[in-house]
Amino acid sequence: KGNMEILKNSMTSIRARSKKIIWLNPLAGFASYRPDTAGMQTAMPFIEVFAPAHNADSLSQLGKWL
Repeated sequence: KGNMEILKNSMTSIRARSKKIIWLNPLAGFASYRPDTAGMQTAMPFIEVFAPAHNADSLSQLGKWL
């Protein structure tokens, strides 16, 4: 379950100290995956890049966002 207010405050703090937030998620490599949990819905507004990390090809894409 978790506390979404703590997550929101944490994401706000991380965003304030970062140029951008890149969120790698191994589940995002599956076509059926949707970031619809409460935690992901809270975090998504702070994330500039939401990308899969399920194989070597997906990880090789990381360089273009750094």
